[in-house]
Amino acid sequence: MLYTFFFLMLGAFVAALIALPLATAPYVPWWGTILIVAAELVFLRYALFRILGLMFAAFVSVGLRVGVQGMRGAKVDIHSLTVVPRPGPEMIVRPESGSVDDDVDDVDEDEDAEEKAAAEREAAEMRYVKLDCTVSPSAKAEASNWPVKHYDAGSFKLSSEGFAWPSFPPKDDETRTGEIVAAALVDGANTTPVALDKQLLGRQRLSLIFKCPPTLRGSAKLKFIVLTLARVEVP
Repeated sequence: MLYTFFFLMLGAFVAALIALPLATAPYVPWWGTILIVAAELVFLRYALFRILGLMFAAFVSVGLRVGVQGMRGAKVDIHSLTVVPRPGPEMIVRPESGSVDDDVDDVDEDEDAEEKAAAEREAAEMRYVKLDCTVSPSAKAEASNWPVKHYDAGSFKLSSEGFAWPSFPPKDDETRTGEIVAAALVDGANTTPVALDKQLLGRQRLSLIFKCPPTLRGSAKLKFIVLTLARVEVP
């Protein structure tokens, strides 16, 4: 379905390029048709890859929206949103091994001293906020035949970004986006750290810690990939 959509867009674009000189040929002299074709070639020279990138970005965007179908209609109850210290290694679980991570920013050991220093400066400017919330997928989604009903904590993010045209590769505005760095399941007084890629089902109370830039304050959205689930006020 998505591949058909992409190739239909590409076919419509190519058809428009061919149709323009053919449609105008009866109304312009022969040299006018040549100028139109030359203009199209110049246009393709400078804009082809940008247009293809925009088309592919739209294709990817549609795919992402299909991917969040199981979370449509989900209810999120916000219990609290507070500034917290940088999470320690006991709060972060490695997705690939299940062991705790000793570095929130995951800086490679092979990086040179200058890159490490830049990463440390960036980390010092970041703020960490903890969101305590309860996520309840809609009854309609749970009762449907949709094959993907689970969700993972790593797909949540905070964003104050407004409307933006699709881009390829898809990229969030780093100055307006809070990335999740740690997650835990809350059961009464017990809090259990979980990997960000752990598959969750049904109603869950979650404790989510986001790394936010200094520019992310005030009104923002809690998103699951590209789907807005709730509005929050970032302190």
